[in-house]
Amino acid sequence: MLAGLVVGSLASVPLGLAGVLAAPAAAQAPADARAAAAPVLRWEVSQQFDDHLSSHDLQGGATEDGDGVVTFPDGVGTYDPGTGVSEVAYQGSVRGAFRLGQEFYHVRIAEPALRVDGSGRGEMTALVSAANIAAQGEEAQETQPARVVMFGFDVHASDWSPDGGLAALAATPDWAGVVEPGSEEADELGMDDGTPVDGRAWAAPFLRQVTSGVRAHFHATGSGSDEKKRPAAFVAQATPTDVVPEPEPPAPLTLDWAVSQEFADVFDHSLAGGATETDGVITFPDGRGSHDEATGVTTVSYAGSVTGSVRDPFLGVSTRYAVTLADPRVEVDADGTGTLTAVVSGETPSPLSVLLPVLPGPTTTPARVPVATFRVTAEDWSTTDGVATLGTTPDWSTVGRAFPSAFLGQLTPESRDHFRAVGEDPAQDVKAPARLTATALHVPAPEPEPEPEECQPLPAAPSVEVSRLATTSGETYRVVGRGFRAESCPGDSGVYVGIAEGDVLPDVAERENTEQFLAVDWVSPSRIVDGGFTSTLSLPDGAPEGVVSVFTWQAHTHSNTSQDTVTALPRAAAEPAPTTTTLRVLKKPRAGERGAVRVLVTADAPASGRVALTVRQSGRVETHRATLRSGGKVKLRLDRASEGRLVAIATYEGDEEHDRSKDRVRFRVR
Repeated sequence: MLAGLVVGSLASVPLGLAGVLAAPAAAQAPADARAAAAPVLRWEVSQQFDDHLSSHDLQGGATEDGDGVVTFPDGVGTYDPGTGVSEVAYQGSVRGAFRLGQEFYHVRIAEPALRVDGSGRGEMTALVSAANIAAQGEEAQETQPARVVMFGFDVHASDWSPDGGLAALAATPDWAGVVEPGSEEADELGMDDGTPVDGRAWAAPFLRQVTSGVRAHFHATGSGSDEKKRPAAFVAQATPTDVVPEPEPPAPLTLDWAVSQEFADVFDHSLAGGATETDGVITFPDGRGSHDEATGVTTVSYAGSVTGSVRDPFLGVSTRYAVTLADPRVEVDADGTGTLTAVVSGETPSPLSVLLPVLPGPTTTPARVPVATFRVTAEDWSTTDGVATLGTTPDWSTVGRAFPSAFLGQLTPESRDHFRAVGEDPAQDVKAPARLTATALHVPAPEPEPEPEECQPLPAAPSVEVSRLATTSGETYRVVGRGFRAESCPGDSGVYVGIAEGDVLPDVAERENTEQFLAVDWVSPSRIVDGGFTSTLSLPDGAPEGVVSVFTWQAHTHSNTSQDTVTALPRAAAEPAPTTTTLRVLKKPRAGERGAVRVLVTADAPASGRVALTVRQSGRVETHRATLRSGGKVKLRLDRASEGRLVAIATYEGDEEHDRSKDRVRFRVR
């Protein structure tokens, strides 16, 4: 097939999920810009599509990053957080082709659309077309664009996350078990016996829409590249249907911060964007954001800027260097790790810039970077009239007595020493970040739900009898219960009887936990008559040989322990091992003399216990008893014999592990 026209082996690289998830962080756009953006779909298609059908033609606004992740833009559609239902259609297309001097085949995917129903089941469709040239026994083929299902996937509520003003879904498409090997569907698609391996394939409608010459790149054929063929994980954005504007705070939200004592004392300050100053403390206004009392998570953005400049000591009228901090933002995560960021830039004007503006000197491009870090506990917050106030002192001595390196990197070199200690002298601590006070909209913790009333069931004394049933195969047991009740607490519904390893009841708080048992039976309320019931349970083949018990408990959620019982499972006794007793004459007696014999008992394991030797001769009987020695043997001497026929019988009496056996010898005494 044309799919085999790969020269050499393509290097194996990780699937594209990491690249997909990292893509949104590539550029830190302002929050309002992100909120206004249309939803996009970020998807690598597959690693095979990226590596093998590697000649990509993008149309309709689609773009591709260095990791092969394609962004389909201009999504139109919504996500309902209440039901999980989502429908979003995206624009753009990608055409992937395999070329080796000429194009052998291609697949084009255009205008993908996502749909998720209320059960959490989703599918991705697209306008798909493909073509291949005539080669290696394949006829030239081409399909016209048609919308088909490319793959399905499952969605959980936790797969959605906020993304600015949008919601983002991160999901992994189906792969294993999609097309059953040997099925009519597989035959219709021209697949060989046993393929797709483990059913690993894109959806059948997609496979039908691509030509046979390229189809093998989208299902598992047993080759080393099979895992690269699976549809890549994706991130799809949608517009939530319940976006509610953040309420206006009951009081203006502000950030009060002097930056540092050094900044207050050494720098001249120029304010913009509504920022004000009192005794060296800059107040940044118009805060927007909240503090979640329950989680501690906080994000508040403030307006305004301050430019601190140091005059040239010689010229006096010109600036030696300047630092600008604008639009600060306070962020605290659930662990209490806090960061103050701002849009920072630095400038070192040329001494001649006053006379020659065309020589401005070095500057840095404004960028949002961390300006200070800090740790926050619940005690650092106070709340008044719906406004939460944080007072904290940023890190200094624990971070090398310097502002964050990203902040220093945004300054021109001449000004950096104002924001880091340049020696051990404690006087350098005037450069430490000043204590800050930030206010945020207070989001109160939800009222705790009342504790459910604890059930106090009436005393009970349930008991069970377990007996093994005679069956031709396997192990089957009858369980007879007495003193049980169907309902001890509201919502109870009978009892369970189960067989499991050990003698401690496993966790059965969830109904699904019955899967831990070797055998289980739900005794419904109608089966419990006057507190009694009968249940029959069969163990599967290969059941464990160790401690196994029969358990009972209240159905379905083990609301109480009044119906708990544990009874050892009566197991069948092991059959004793067969033995062989061998009687050997060591010394054949003459008339009036004594002879000797040896008794040997053999088995799979060394036999122990006693043997009996009976000697019969006309007119007399003699009996001997002895205990087997090591190796399962013992030597015995006979009584004096008389002339005539003699019969000796050795009998091994057996023990718990060995079966009974005997042997005899006959000879004539002369």
